[in-house]
Amino acid sequence: MTAECNDESHFKPTLNLHGNCGASPSAVLLEERESFEQALKCRLREPVDSLTIDWIWEYARISKQGKHYSDQFRPTLPENCHNIVRCGLQVE
Repeated sequence: MTAECNDESHFKPTLNLHGNCGASPSAVLLEERESFEQALKCRLREPVDSLTIDWIWEYARISKQGKHYSDQFRPTLPENCHNIVRCGLQVE
């Protein structure tokens, strides 16, 4: 990240995704949550880029409230990509 990106506010929706969309037992099936968690652990062994951020947002698809949250806050949507570019990540 560049100096312009010390403020985590651009990525807070990603950090809050699970808490806002998947924390309650009824929001995401346990098997799906566990499968995503394992895939995330593997994915985070590599450097994080905009594709990683976008992939994390696929978690919203398995959550009951995820589509609404994603439509509002997903940083990799075309109208929000300026935040990722400003923080030094390439948008694919």
